Amino acid sequence: MRFDLAGNFLEKVNVEASVTVLKDTHSYAAGYKVGRVDQAETALGAEMRVAADKSQGKVSKDRNKEKIVRRELNKVYTNGTLVDAELLTDEQAGHCVSVYEEESQENNKFGVCVLDCSTSQFDLSTFEDDGNLSVVTTRLLKAILPAACLWTGMRTAEGFSYDETLQQLRLMYFEEGDATMADDDDANVLPSCVPEPIRAMAASQNAIKALGSMIWYLRQLNIDKDILSMKNFNVYDPMKKGQGLTLDGQTLAHIETFEAEFTELAKGMPDLERIVSRIHAKNCKIKDFLRVLAAFKKLSMGLSRLADASESFDSKTIFGLLRSAPDLLPHIKNIENLYVKPSSDKGALLFIRQLLQIDFDLSDDELVPREGKDDAYDEVMSEIAGLEEELDNDLKKMEKKLGFPLSYWHSAQGNKEIYLVETSAGQKGIPDDWTKNSATKAKSRWVIRSLQTKIRQLKEAREHRNTAIKAFKSRLFAEFDADRSLWLRTIRAFAELDCLLSLAKASIAIGEPVCRPEFVEDDTALVDFEELRHPTLSLTSSKSFIPNNIKLGGDTAKIVLLT
Repeated sequence: MRFDLAGNFLEKVNVEASVTVLKDTHSYAAGYKVGRVDQAETALGAEMRVAADKSQGKVSKDRNKEKIVRRELNKVYTNGTLVDAELLTDEQAGHCVSVYEEESQENNKFGVCVLDCSTSQFDLSTFEDDGNLSVVTTRLLKAILPAACLWTGMRTAEGFSYDETLQQLRLMYFEEGDATMADDDDANVLPSCVPEPIRAMAASQNAIKALGSMIWYLRQLNIDKDILSMKNFNVYDPMKKGQGLTLDGQTLAHIETFEAEFTELAKGMPDLERIVSRIHAKNCKIKDFLRVLAAFKKLSMGLSRLADASESFDSKTIFGLLRSAPDLLPHIKNIENLYVKPSSDKGALLFIRQLLQIDFDLSDDELVPREGKDDAYDEVMSEIAGLEEELDNDLKKMEKKLGFPLSYWHSAQGNKEIYLVETSAGQKGIPDDWTKNSATKAKSRWVIRSLQTKIRQLKEAREHRNTAIKAFKSRLFAEFDADRSLWLRTIRAFAELDCLLSLAKASIAIGEPVCRPEFVEDDTALVDFEELRHPTLSLTSSKSFIPNNIKLGGDTAKIVLLT
């Protein structure tokens, strides 16, 4: 089947997909491409759109089609490009990998681009391999790809060439005022607005071609902008040196003192890296957004306390790591000042929804801007308040004129039926221009013709309110995303501390006897172990484990044959 991204059946589009609205993870695992179709407007919004088109002289040839509520094919997902929280079944990363092999008879050269869609992280690499493809089969396929992997070969006409990829990157990350553009002598120079890891790999045609194929593929699925705009790129080099953290005995001992406080800090912490990625894509639920703000507030205060406690340590490794985490509290306060903190009481939320006849899902809730923080919202709320006040006054006038009590009745289904006038069942003296809508044993409900113009205006104003709320949500997410580098720095500091604590706990769990290695200066390489025990076997084996002495190098043999 062929679809465009509005969900229409067209032959001219290039994206082929098997489209379904099912959220069945088996469909992804089986290799299907699954389309997500979103409702783009409400029934009232469709009516307003048709009315606006008519007022501008736009008349559709198919009048029945124009009245249909619009639904759009928003994105297409595969097993390796899942980003929505409800589609991620576990915490394991699912990768989409692009591998480019240079055609050569002399040696095997590869370019690789690995994408973790849940965090929008790209890893770029290039390498030469031997005739047995040792690097591909061990470092790449075994380390990254799962046992069951779906392969898709790309035709020559698909993907971007090296020059096309560079041009796409220039256009994608173009910023006004960036003077670093390609010179006539070197057409491969990328502007400084392009992420630095990509610029570092620009001379490697194989890596750039792998990236180009990845960009092309994501574009066919309509998820390229959300992911690539994160600018989360790394150069993957498993043999890199000088970028590790040396753990000495003092550092490990200091980490052990943090265990209780760190465990409390990490308790209940959501997957921050994934949710930050979804906020950037404006594809995050409000409850998750609020959880992230609360988590970062807790994290910032907790890391600050740990930094203060580590200031007196002899080793400054931990202190330096904790001080690298920025102070997030001013940034969080700036965001929280934009909206009214929602009530945690669902009963209160239900009362507000019924009072204002606002149609929103209590499970997702919504964020309302503070007064003066969003002009469009303030304007439409002023209009709603004015119309509601006029309708209340009209009811009082009718009640005074007729001489019997009246009240308004509203349906619980949003704006479908609102401001029906309710009287006692069997009430005498009902005006002839009132139309009976429904009744119960005790009450009768009436449609009042003279009120319909104002009710229609109120319905449209409430629809504009929903539009303003959605626009405010996008602006709020953009405000959060502006400090993305700070959030990610905090996440990385916290993750590194988590790894160090895990190493410290593993060191303790090995048991006695135990010692830390001593590194010595020598002309030749050597290792000298006494009573060496395998840490895993010593913990899991029920039988007593016999330790071994091992010495290699120095004044002994450099090779030991194990049989």
